[in-house]
Amino acid sequence: MMLLCACQRSVDSPSDEIVLFDWRSESDNGNTVSLRFEEDSAIFTGENDSFHVSVSGYCAMYNDRFIISDTKTRDNYTFHYQLFGDHIELTYGDGTISLNKVAD
Repeated sequence: MMLLCACQRSVDSPSDEIVLFDWRSESDNGNTVSLRFEEDSAIFTGENDSFHVSVSGYCAMYNDRFIISDTKTRDNYTFHYQLFGDHIELTYGDGTISLNKVAD
């Protein structure tokens, strides 16, 4: 007898869904922001013609926020989030940005 089965990751909370996808936003003035998760790490980038910022490293996920421990600066960056289907709103400090789910 042969039994075949497949494992698939279950989505039990917004944090589960957020880490399964890449997220991106591009504004009319050329600013782009992206968020990507890889295993236990996250990469947050923002850029335009004048600047580039990147925060990447170990990521701890919670029900309403995630914390990236940046490998370069050794600082912790806390992003609060709200999931709205195909987009998320990220808040860092006093600023909030909306990012769209990137289709595979």
